[in-house]
Amino acid sequence: MKTDIKALTVSILLGIVFCSINYVLHRSGKKEMIDTQESFFDRLGDEEVVQLEITTNLSNLIENRSENIIQQASLSVHTAEGETDYPIEVSLRGKTRRDLCSFPPLKLRFDEKLLKAEDMQTFDKYKLVTHCKENSDLVLKEYMAYQLYNQLTEYSFRARLVEVTYIDQGQQMDTTTQYAILLENYGEMAQRLAAQKMPKQLPDNTRIPSEDYQRLVVFQYMIGNTDWNLYKQHNIKWLQTKGSAIPVPYDFDFSGLVDAPYAQPHPSLPIANVRQRYLQYRGQDQQELEAIHQEIDGQKEDLLRLCTQLEAIDLHSKQDVVDYLNEFFERSAQAYSNSDVVQNGQGV
Repeated sequence: MKTDIKALTVSILLGIVFCSINYVLHRSGKKEMIDTQESFFDRLGDEEVVQLEITTNLSNLIENRSENIIQQASLSVHTAEGETDYPIEVSLRGKTRRDLCSFPPLKLRFDEKLLKAEDMQTFDKYKLVTHCKENSDLVLKEYMAYQLYNQLTEYSFRARLVEVTYIDQGQQMDTTTQYAILLENYGEMAQRLAAQKMPKQLPDNTRIPSEDYQRLVVFQYMIGNTDWNLYKQHNIKWLQTKGSAIPVPYDFDFSGLVDAPYAQPHPSLPIANVRQRYLQYRGQDQQELEAIHQEIDGQKEDLLRLCTQLEAIDLHSKQDVVDYLNEFFERSAQAYSNSDVVQNGQGV
């Protein structure tokens, strides 16, 4: 009997030690011993473009876009391994695109119990960046922006290019197939990077590593994007890791790189259109950005290669992206002149 009690005590102590080690490793940024289960995002395979099919009452969603309707849908995923069907819920998302686009962005919601049954992580919500109108090149150029930031830092949202066939059960919309972007779940990104999601209201003592902030600023300048704000968390998510807060950008449709027909700069900025670059930096001296600029300049060939190797995009749109980025690299010597900088500005 005493032997059994000793064995039980030892087992409990070992369990406590194991859990403590796992917790410490997670908080210290190490990825060992963290759950290695795949997520739905991971299950999409390695194809450059994943084929999806969404069946739901699309006409009901779009005709009632001002309402927060959540409705049943069916999602079919076609990969090299075969076809997998998922019962999901869909709703509209976004603000500007929700109002202006003939086909607004969607949010996909999975059943956590179903994900568990499929031995997947329980990240159950995913953003789908859809075609605004019939011009899929806008989606493809925004996808390039995500790829560019992935190249610059791991602290970024993964994005998958998908080709979606939409079937309207309301029978008012024609079946159509369009490119879209599926974004990694926020919590999934945090777990992948051994970090934590941060609250909507940032603590007053939030420490932002200068290198991560400066990389974000120069990247946004590179793609011509001023549609972001750190502390309002406008098109920014925060990751807490190792005592610091790292900003992660998303939604690049207002950038000059994408050049969406509805995109306009904020009226407080001294630029006439989104193709004009404007550097938004809170630092005291723009020369502090030089090291990050040199880092990005050193990756020029890799960044341009990401844009040229995407086969789905029209050649004219691809060349437009390459020319716009080359303009950034060619103007690098003037990129940080005082006239280009918002000194201690609020960002937009």
